Parts: sequence; C-alpha cells; structure tokens
Amino acid sequence: MVSAYEDHEHVYDRLRVKPGVVLVRGGGIVSSRVLQRLMDDRANYQLSTQIVHLFRTYVSGPHGPNQWMRRKGGNGFAYQGFNYPKSVWGGQLKAKMRRLEGEQRATEYKLMGGTNTPWRRRWQRQMNQGRAEGWYRTMAGTVEQMKVRDDGMVVSMVKTGQGPGEIAADFVIDCTGLEADIAEHRVLADLLEHSGAGRNPVGRLDVERTFELRGTSSAPGVIYASGAATLGGYFPGVDTFLGLQIAAQEITDDLARRGFCRKIGPGRSVRQWLRWATNRQP
Repeated sequence: MVSAYEDHEHVYDRLRVKPGVVLVRGGGIVSSRVLQRLMDDRANYQLSTQIVHLFRTYVSGPHGPNQWMRRKGGNGFAYQGFNYPKSVWGGQLKAKMRRLEGEQRATEYKLMGGTNTPWRRRWQRQMNQGRAEGWYRTMAGTVEQMKVRDDGMVVSMVKTGQGPGEIAADFVIDCTGLEADIAEHRVLADLLEHSGAGRNPVGRLDVERTFELRGTSSAPGVIYASGAATLGGYFPGVDTFLGLQIAAQEITDDLARRGFCRKIGPGRSVRQWLRWATNRQP
C-alpha cells in the first residue's frame, strides 16, 4: 500500500514487468491523475493491468441544493475546474462568506467544498474504454480492514451499500488526501494551548477578516495566519495558491492601516518594480 502523495514510481515499474491488480482509493484530482497514469501505461506498454476504483462517496450526476448552486458529476466524480467556485477569490461568494458566522459559515463550506476534479476529454475516453472492456471497475464504500494474504495480495474488507465485500489487489494507491487535526502540529498546538487562539467553525485556527489570529493580540504585537491551517474562516480560498497571495495582500493592507508600512498601490508597485529591474534595492 502506498500514498499517492509519496514517491511510488516503483508501482508503475512493477506493473510493466508483471500483470497486476491495482486498487485506487479516492475521488479527487490526485486519483484522476493516478488513473490516467495507469491507463496511459496500459496503452503505451500493452499491459493487462486491472484497476478497481473505490469511492467513499459516489457521485452519480449533477448535485447541489438548487439550480444556482449545482456542480456537474457522474461515474463517481464531482467535476469542477477549480477546488472552489471561482467567485470565492473575488466575487459574490467571497463577499457572502465575509458576512457569515458560526454554523452558517460551516454549512456554506460544506455546500461549496468537497472532493472534485476537472473534467478532461482524454481521461473520460480512457475510463469509458476501461469500463467497456472490463479492466476498470468502480465501487462505493469504506475500507473497514486490510490484511496481506500468503500470496502477497493486499485484501481490503469493504463496507458497501449492498453489504460487506473484499477486494484483492497487488497494489493499493491511497489518494484520499491529507486531513490531520491542527493540534498535531507542535507550533499550532502550542498556540491553541497557551496563547488564547481558538478554532473556527470547521476546527481550524480562528482568524479575523484581516487574518489576525483571534485571541492572541498583545499590543502592539499581532499574529497573522493564513493557509490550510485557517480553512473555515471568512475567506474560503485561503488554502490555495491564489488564496495565499490574496491573504498576503490583505495582511499587508492591515499592517499599513496599523502604520507598520506603506500601503501597496499601483504607483508604488510600478516604482518598486522599476527599482528591482534596474538592480536597485526595492
């Protein structure tokens, strides 16, 4: 068994030498990329790899509470080009989330979040071919237990809607993601225990709209936090690359309001860029 987030090139190398069965767990973008790699190798090297795909939550079609909040889906996957709707970075959802508190905010996170992956034409063709030819099949359920047989096969005991079942595979590639409690990080645990920091409605660090860490102010000092550790706050996209940039800009604006630095604006940005371009210290 390997994690898709670790180096597991040896799995693909082994499958090119000896036919095997692979169990893929998860329904997000990582699992879709692992599937395409397995399917590409199968086609490029004329392999006979068998793929079993286990979904914890099987999406059979478009889903959402109403026609204004509906995401495409099918064959187990929820399809979305980005990990959040685009308006969370600068549209109506970003403005809406800044007004919500407590359980209302947590509920909104559940509606717009969840595991998803972009829809890609080539990958869809590969899956359709695999289903038609019988070498790619899907299941919905949760793994209750795993054991290794005498012949080296990994057997997963799965609980499904139709009852318990077993999946025997040469390899298990886990693409279910990384979901750890923030208290498992020693620095964050120390903040929670000793500084007055608290948790937001989804269990991460509770920050203000300016990304100031609530409960930790000690004038004139301020602690700011952004990123995955603060997911659940007023800005849903905070755990994305674009979201980190937006958070950094808003933290800088708050520092400027406090007199720590000058506010970033178009004119100042151009002047500083020209200094950098002419090899002068910004």
